[in-house]
This record gives sequence, structure tokens and C-alpha cells, in this order.
Amino acid sequence: MLDDADRLLNEVTSHIDSKLVGLDENISRLEQLFARFLKDGQGESIVIAGPRQSGRSTAIEKALNKTPGNKKVVVMDVWLMGAEARKLNNFLDSQASEDEENSPVGRKSKGRTAKTKSAINKNVEKTIIVVRGVDELVARSKQALLYRLLNATRTQPWLVLLIVNRQDFVMSLEKRIRSRISSKKMQFGSMTNFDVYFRSCGELLGPLLKRKSWKMEKVLSDKNIKALFKGLFQIDPSVIRLKSILSIWVENILSNPDLNVQQQADFLDNAIKFSLEINSRLLPNILALSTRTHALILCILRRARYQMDDGRISYWRIITDYKQMCKAASNDRLSVTNDVELYKELDQLCELRIIDVTAERGCTNLEYKRATLSCCPSALEKELEACDIPTDIKKWAEGQPTN
Repeated sequence: MLDDADRLLNEVTSHIDSKLVGLDENISRLEQLFARFLKDGQGESIVIAGPRQSGRSTAIEKALNKTPGNKKVVVMDVWLMGAEARKLNNFLDSQASEDEENSPVGRKSKGRTAKTKSAINKNVEKTIIVVRGVDELVARSKQALLYRLLNATRTQPWLVLLIVNRQDFVMSLEKRIRSRISSKKMQFGSMTNFDVYFRSCGELLGPLLKRKSWKMEKVLSDKNIKALFKGLFQIDPSVIRLKSILSIWVENILSNPDLNVQQQADFLDNAIKFSLEINSRLLPNILALSTRTHALILCILRRARYQMDDGRISYWRIITDYKQMCKAASNDRLSVTNDVELYKELDQLCELRIIDVTAERGCTNLEYKRATLSCCPSALEKELEACDIPTDIKKWAEGQPTN
């Protein structure tokens, strides 16, 4: 049975994980964007970038609810591909048909003047299109579908919101697609104002602040504590980093209830240094990896979590688990036709120093290479939280290996 401290720790860490903070500025910007679009009907696109669980979809939903006027909203999860990709294709086909029917120059027109475009737009409903998981269109060489969508904004009264995770998303596109995409970008998951950032600390620690016996209001008002958070903000203003550090700090505080304010500041300082050290080495590398590689890391973490294979996991075992994962999760989009592709990605993880690899003397067979994690498993799991990994894959990875 959990004691009071353990129950409070679970309550606070769950609150930290689920609480969305720092969205007001972006919600306001989205409201202005929607209002302007509904007024002039000018087709355009905007990139909505940020890590998973940074509040992108929530902010869009809130801004839409606050924006007056009639509006048609279409939401698509293209990372699912299959049916959703066909849905997007069918949607584009149907709008193209309506375009031709409404066009005063008919089907033989090879181009559209501003007058023609205006005539078409009068007959087409203003539509806000939210496309989630757009990174997969790049990773799966489905950029032609993205091109069709963006090209349509030149003639249709469509506002296309592209929700992405990768910071280098635009540069990953083909040149012809970059020519169609707007330079507008909205960033989620980080803050630009320290006062908002520090106020978010209190919001994230809400359940602990309500317990007056822990005197967290006094702790957060301490100038040394505030200075540490300001230093962190100047280095990394991301929400996911703040949440990671607060979780570590709270665990230390609740494990040591007799700490004075200076000792709590020391624990916070240690949590910041630990998190930033891990971040500087891992996060840029992990965010740039493909979903397939993220899934491979989960296979390794799954065995490491239960101390399978004495921590030294053979390539053969990792790849076998990976195939079982794809089958159990019914996720064909991560399947490969040749194991060599997976061996190459494991070697890439070694080059990035995410895993260390050893081989038996005299053995050159790739299957018998053995991998061990070169970092703390819990820290690596925290970094993967910033990556957009399909829910069915994560659910499979939470299970315990049987062999």
C-alpha cells in the first residue's frame, strides 16, 4: 500500500505530465489567423511545430471555439496513412471536381487568372484543414500528396495547418513543395517570456502547492530558486525540459521532507545539471531519427527495463522483437523487406553513442553483435517522450518480454 508521500508523488508527477502550460500566446495568434482568414478567404498554409503533448491540437481547438463565424473544419491524421491518406486524396479529388464545375472557363482551362480564382472562391466554402502527423509524408516519400494539398491553397479558400514534430521539416521537403509552403511558422513547446515560464512552474506543481505543510510557495519565492529557473530558461525554455526537471526535483523533495530551502535549491541545481547533460548529448540526435529507429530503441529499452539478456542484447533478438512488435501492433508501415535495413539503423545508434556494441571474438555475423545502452534507461525514456511514436507501438513496448 502506498503511503502519503508516494500517493502525493504519483499525483504531482501525473499532473506535471498531463498539464498544458504556456499556450495563451499561441492561442491568441491562432485566433487572429482564423479571423483574418474567415474575413478575406485567402488560401495559405502554416507550419505548427513542436514535440508531442506540447498542446498544439488543444490550442487549435480552443482558438477555433473562440473564433466567431461559420467555418468548415477538416481534421486528418495522415501518420495513419492507409485510410486517412485515401481520405485526403479523395478530399482533394472532390474539391478539384467542384473547382472545375464552378470554373467560368470550364474544364479546358490551363491556368487561372485572379478574376477566375475570385469567381471560384465565391462558390467554395472557407475551410480550415488541420493535418496531423505530416512528418510521415516526408519519411515515407509521400510528398506528392503534400504537394497536391499545398498547391490547392493557391486556388481554394483553404487554410492548411501542418502539425509537425521535426524542426527541420521545411528543409526536408522537395524544392517544388518548399515553393508552395508558407514561411509562417508557429512554435509550441517552449516559451519566450520568463514570467510566464516561472508562473508555469507553479501551475505544474499545483497539487504540491495545495499541501500547505510542504511550504512550496515559500520555496518558489526564494531568490536562489528563482535564479536557478531563470538560468534554465536562458539555456532551454522548453516545456518538456521543465517538466522533466520538476519531476526529478519533486521526487527528491518528497523523499526528504526535512530539507530546508537551501537544500531544496541544491537538489534543483543537481536536477538541472543532470537533465541538461543528458539533453545536450541525446535529444538533438533522437529527435532527428525516424519513427522506425524510435521503435528499435523501444525494443532495446523493453529488454533493458526487465534486465533481459544481462543487459547485453543481441542484434538478432532486437530485430526479432521488432518484427513481433509490428505484427502485434498491426502496424505494417514500419515493416521492412530486408533485415539489413534494421542492422544499419542499429549501427547508426552506435555511432550516435545511444548504444554500445560488442561482438564475440572471431565472429563476423551481424546477428551476434550485442548492444547495451550507453545511457540511463529512464533518461532515454524521457527523451523519447518528445518524439511522435504511434500509440500502438508504445503500448506494445510497455509489456514484459517472455524470452
